[in-house]
Order: sequence, then structure tokens, then C-alpha cells
Amino acid sequence: MTAMVGGTVSGSLVGTTDPDVAVAVAVAEASGPLVVALDGPSGSGKSSVSRQVASRLGLAYLDTGAMYRAATWWCVRNEVDLADQSAVAALVAAMPLDIGVDPAVNASFSGDSAWLSIAGTAAIVHDDARLEALWSPFVEAWFPEGPRDSKATLLKLSASSAQYWDSPGRLATLVSLVTSKVTGEPKGGESGTVQLD
Repeated sequence: MTAMVGGTVSGSLVGTTDPDVAVAVAVAEASGPLVVALDGPSGSGKSSVSRQVASRLGLAYLDTGAMYRAATWWCVRNEVDLADQSAVAALVAAMPLDIGVDPAVNASFSGDSAWLSIAGTAAIVHDDARLEALWSPFVEAWFPEGPRDSKATLLKLSASSAQYWDSPGRLATLVSLVTSKVTGEPKGGESGTVQLD
């Protein structure tokens, strides 16, 4: 397996076949977009290594091989001659494809005196019946065509942790803030973190 890393480092392009050196140099000194590409024979672990490197370094991961396979499948399904570059390009440009490089998300909710923050991963769910069942007139300002709007999408959040904060109310919170400032000791409502995975 070969690793190639590219990034602008002090005005020069860094490229090496030693993955440890390449990733370390590029991550430490890159001043622009960082691209790490792994290449090798089928089944050599390129995707597994790429996911691990991205996860450990806090980078986004995009499986371009999966994108090419999806484009090929779309063309075959639509009976387009793969040798016809113009036809392939036109069909792939119109192909419904969701691209995501980092599924990590955070969803926040608030009430009068309570807040909830949920961290986890998100995935797009293609289920028109479910979208119709969950539809609310509240969101029609953003999706005027209703649940059939091409931009309306269901997301499934798989939660890994949640944080919550609760206060006794606005006036009590204000008094707690002033008291904390005067005494130097934090006072306030309840808070905590719950690990869900």
C-alpha cells in the first residue's frame, strides 16, 4: 500500500511514499487543504487504514472508490454504454448521490430553563412514508413544497453522549450568576453528561 500526502507546506508541495513521515509533516505544517490518498491492490485495507487515520487525526474521510462504484452501478442500471463518456458524464451529473465525509453531529434543544446537547453520528434515511408521517407545518417555511420537496431529508441521529443543563428559572439564574461573581464560587442549576454507547 502506498500513501501520498499533499499539502502546501511553506510554499512547497510535500509528497512522500512513507505514510508516517507524510502524514506527520502535512498535519504539522499544512497551511491549506490537506489531502491524504492511499492506493493499493483490492482488499489490501485501504479503506480501513484511511478511516483509522482520519479518525485519529480528526480529519474528514471520503471513500472515492465507493463513489466510483456507485456511479458505475447507476450507469449500468440505466443501460448507459460505459464507453460513451458524454452519456456517462450527463447521467452521473444527474445521479441522486448523498456525499458525506464526516458523520459526527451535534443536536441541541432548549426550553425555558433547560438545555440538552446530543453528540453522535448521523445518516441520511431515504423513507418517503416516514418523512410524510413526521412532517410538520412548522418546517414548510423552509420546504414550501412539503415533504416531497427535493431538499427535505430525514436524518437518523445515533447518539453516543448527551449533556444537559437545568436552571431554576431566569430570575434565579440571574441571582446565581451575580452571587457567583461576588463570591467567586460557581452556583447554578444541575448539569451532567451521560455516555450512551
